Amino acid sequence: MKSITESVKKENKLWLKNNASAKNLAELYTALQKMNAETFNKHVNQNKHDIYEWVKYNYNARGLAKELLECTTKESILLCLENYANKNEKMKQQNEQKIVQEALKNIMSGALPATGNEEVKTNIFKYNQKKTLLEPKNREEIIKELSKCHAQ
Repeated sequence: MKSITESVKKENKLWLKNNASAKNLAELYTALQKMNAETFNKHVNQNKHDIYEWVKYNYNARGLAKELLECTTKESILLCLENYANKNEKMKQQNEQKIVQEALKNIMSGALPATGNEEVKTNIFKYNQKKTLLEPKNREEIIKELSKCHAQ
């Protein structure tokens, strides 16, 4: 699943009839919010669905494209893009959580040292920062606590 801010190649931008363009889904969302009904109807009507086509062929998000094909109003497309963004963020958080849990499991089992491993420290810090808004100075304290647990 691509990030909503991941851009397509410059030549594959979606050019809109109101002279706006989008190189990623976040920009598309913003452009749609600002778009009037007349312009929207030039892109999505009985004969064509430019947004679906762009997402399907240039953004390579088949699931999203399939959902967009059934959206015929600006509001429904915006909702569809919001849902995709939420799924994307949730998957990203779940992946980060898995990395941290695996690192903690390895630390606790002795398979991985708790100190001296920058990747582990960084992942634990990122995870804790999102969950508890810890400041960078607390990262070393977290590692020390994990080391204590490992030593026991």
